[in-house]
Amino acid sequence: MALDGDQIIMLYVYIAARGEISNLYAQVEFCKLFSTPYIKTTRMGYCLTTMEVALTLLTEEDNLVDMDADKPVDD
Repeated sequence: MALDGDQIIMLYVYIAARGEISNLYAQVEFCKLFSTPYIKTTRMGYCLTTMEVALTLLTEEDNLVDMDADKPVDD
């Protein structure tokens, strides 16, 4: 099974929203600040950028995703 970039971003959004990772945004900013130009062109840089995009999607109100959409609605 192969995933494209859009699917990977949505997985990161799900992990960031559901995971109880403390100070995730600060950790991503720390990694960006101290990464080298070489790291930014590797798989690790891709992962870091993907997490940054996922956090941006979560923090912008227009992009909010209903993570409980598959749960039944109580009337």
